[in-house]
Amino acid sequence: MISDADIFFPHEADTLPSETKKKVRLLEAAQSLFFRQGFQSTTLADISRESGISLGNLYTTIRQRKNSLAM
Repeated sequence: MISDADIFFPHEADTLPSETKKKVRLLEAAQSLFFRQGFQSTTLADISRESGISLGNLYTTIRQRKNSLAM
């Protein structure tokens, strides 16, 4: 699967920070699941399983993102 990182930085995709790679994996997993199952039927557990990122780590990532947007 081609990621946003590969599209924008094809020669630098392997050098992206791990947080950016994790974000891309989460977005790709969510997009794929929304397409296959629909938005309403997709759970965070589904996204966690599809992306290979633990559910606890997913919640932490979402909380950090939400807190940074609130500032």
